[in-house]
Amino acid sequence: MKKEEKKEIVLKNAIMVNGVSKNKFAYDENEITATLFNEAAGRSGKVNMGLRTSNSAVMELDQILHEYLGMAAIIAVNPDVDWMDLERIKGVDVIKIAGIGRNFITSGSGEPQEEEESEQSISGEPSVPTQKSTTPVSAN
Repeated sequence: MKKEEKKEIVLKNAIMVNGVSKNKFAYDENEITATLFNEAAGRSGKVNMGLRTSNSAVMELDQILHEYLGMAAIIAVNPDVDWMDLERIKGVDVIKIAGIGRNFITSGSGEPQEEEESEQSISGEPSVPTQKSTTPVSAN
């Protein structure tokens, strides 16, 4: 398995974290736990409700969820950073962090599933499922 390079985001506008001005943060989407995911979803839901938007947004299109998932990817590998620190980001940095979350949501959608791989024919083309008749053919 190929080792992934360390990912880092550089903010245009530094934020204060524990009394220190920081503009660089490591992040890793693969370190987002179920707890961090749920916390991000809950926080984005509160913001969405405050904006009186539908709470039935599709997660692939939920920009606020993307932002909080980007924050979760940072928090996952920076134990000294918390949600309130990252909620102080501003300007284009908001878009950068939301991009991390958007990539997290969409990253699995293009990967083939094991079932799909096993359904390929010898020619390498995906097999097309056919409907099998459950009614016996009449002798007439």
